[in-house]
Amino acid sequence: MTLEEQSPVKESWLKRTLSKRKRILIGLAFLAAIIVFIELIEVDLYPLRLDKSNHSEPKSQRASWQGHPQQKHLGDKQADQKQSSLIKLTQDNSSQNQLNPKIFSRKPFDKKITKKTKSEKLKREQSVKDYSRHETTAPRPPEQGEAVARLKYPTLKPGLYKSDPAQQGFQPKPERVMRTQDQLTGPHLDSAGQKPEVRQIVFAKVHKAASSTLQNILLRFAIARNLSVLLPARKKSSTTLSDRGSRLIPKEIIEHPEGQPFDILCNHIIYNQTEISRYFRDSAVRVAILREPLKQTLSALAYFTQYYPPASMAKGFQKHPDDPINGFLNNPSDFCDPNDSAGPAGSYINNRMSVDLGIDRHDFESTKKNMSKIQAFIKQVEKQFNIILIADYFDESMILLRRYLGWSMKDIIYIKVNTANLNRNPVWRREPIVTAKILESFHRWQRIDYELYQHFLHQFQEKIRNEPHFVDELNAYRKVKSTVKDFCVNDNKHEVLHIPRSTWTARFEVSKRTCTLMTLTEYYMVALAKEKQLNRLELSRKRLSKNN
Repeated sequence: MTLEEQSPVKESWLKRTLSKRKRILIGLAFLAAIIVFIELIEVDLYPLRLDKSNHSEPKSQRASWQGHPQQKHLGDKQADQKQSSLIKLTQDNSSQNQLNPKIFSRKPFDKKITKKTKSEKLKREQSVKDYSRHETTAPRPPEQGEAVARLKYPTLKPGLYKSDPAQQGFQPKPERVMRTQDQLTGPHLDSAGQKPEVRQIVFAKVHKAASSTLQNILLRFAIARNLSVLLPARKKSSTTLSDRGSRLIPKEIIEHPEGQPFDILCNHIIYNQTEISRYFRDSAVRVAILREPLKQTLSALAYFTQYYPPASMAKGFQKHPDDPINGFLNNPSDFCDPNDSAGPAGSYINNRMSVDLGIDRHDFESTKKNMSKIQAFIKQVEKQFNIILIADYFDESMILLRRYLGWSMKDIIYIKVNTANLNRNPVWRREPIVTAKILESFHRWQRIDYELYQHFLHQFQEKIRNEPHFVDELNAYRKVKSTVKDFCVNDNKHEVLHIPRSTWTARFEVSKRTCTLMTLTEYYMVALAKEKQLNRLELSRKRLSKNN
């Protein structure tokens, strides 16, 4: 073969060699780019790796960690990133008055936490200056780890306080906290002229009426004071004592020293005065809460259909998959089973508030048309309960409850819990079409609940109108609550928030641990209370055995 014949072959081989090397180099460069990209987004992938861990609890019962100092972006995302595996309810064998720090331990998000800009820092510094300038009493300078933020001024609901004494120019003295005897509601004062702090409370937990938020308040109060709460038994995973009946079976409730009454009841059970009296003193304050029936029923419809659907509600959803809300309003019987073995107690959307408060469920449908029987039930509720709260005026209810129980403002601070995540299915975000005809039909369907609600709403409004200085205290409460919520959700710098003394509250502090307790779901809050209570019982048994 001549030289001229060999050159094309060599040239072809050279091209193929260069082509292979180019492909290898391009592949290596692409691989390096992928590695660099993964390194850059490592922080974003970290929560996803956490969320893939094994969860023993249902997703709907996982805790929402919106108060942790390392979590920066929450709000609407908290329902999508529930990290229940990070909570470990460990036994606290040391001090019963303090929470075990291991319970709330978790691995930080690490590496890339966005730093606050200079403008944000200046804004916070200016807020502190403004807050100090407007405070009536000069608070001490914040120590290391404390935060002082400017209180916000939310607006009041119009039309409720028509004759409130606070609107007549009341100006309390700034150097004192408002004394309990200045407020009229509640038990008799003690010999010193002070209202004692009530610690025995029976709360009728009505479904979908802000009752889980109030339950969280009661459980935090009980944990802080080592009170005995009537809870489901040790092995019972549910947070409910009974959804379908009113009987308390001893083996299904938490262990408790024999012969001693409980202090607090705040879990779901159909109320029965005789049954409750077996476990609580007659002097325990009875509390219930109601909500506007249309809002309460639609909330229950969305919540239970998505999370814990009874067979009847599941069938109703199958009939109206594209618009279940308006499907229910037009055909409520599609979502209920008249042949349910539990009767009306088997439904969460058929006058459920009245069912929870213990109405006679025999011949239930005819009761809706029997006004004398409905009035007798309302009088029964009025006699059995000391105070009926209204969920539609929740802040006002908390002030009224605080005055009645002789509690402090710190005891009633809250962050809403156990709200349905309507983003799971867009059909639940559709607006109900409530015409006059549909509203009249719904009133007939929910007749008992409507009569009950209207009666106690009127009483509630009258109580507020007769309370001295109510609007002033409500304003102060909302300012403090807004500041605490902002600290729990947005402040990643400080571990303690200092609330200074004012006319309506003594000085108190809120820690990030308290924020975590306020944002725990019902499942974990009940589990924590149960664990601490059982640990306390075990310690007392050990002491008794040593003494004997």
